[in-house]
Amino acid sequence: MIVAKISGRLVESPGLASLIGSMFEIVDGPMVLVAGGGAAADLVRGWDRSLELSKFDAHWLAIRAMSLQAELLVRRLSLPVSRSFEDCRAFQMSVIDLWDELNADPQGVPVGWQVTSDSLAAWAARRLNADKLVMVKPVGDPSTNAESAAAAGWVDPYFPTAAESLLIDWRRCDF
Repeated sequence: MIVAKISGRLVESPGLASLIGSMFEIVDGPMVLVAGGGAAADLVRGWDRSLELSKFDAHWLAIRAMSLQAELLVRRLSLPVSRSFEDCRAFQMSVIDLWDELNADPQGVPVGWQVTSDSLAAWAARRLNADKLVMVKPVGDPSTNAESAAAAGWVDPYFPTAAESLLIDWRRCDF
């Protein structure tokens, strides 16, 4: 199984279908897509700044933003949505909405902006025992590792911990 984290900006891009299709046309085996938070998460960041939300509230609102992006990805690619890790195993390709799984394991990741959709995708890949985590973002190259990506600010600070022991493949896409 492959878990692919799709940048929130790519989820919102007009070229989404052709980019995803060309990147994954030769994948053999099940694939689970995790949508980044995109503009919906940016809205939560703005609320956090202006309303001084608690870390807990901002964290869970950002996860809800990922749910909205997952639904957008489902509709744009005409894929099934998985609401649990078990559901993922029923499809060749699906989009997972992590809300239910994160609610079932609220201590699974730290609460706060140091954990974004990148780390949540890594968390999901580990929980699914994925063969690989593919990071589809406008940054990175085959030599990128979790530590260098975090140091460059391409992923959140928790990502190296969340992605520990995962095989990571960076698919740079400019959209």
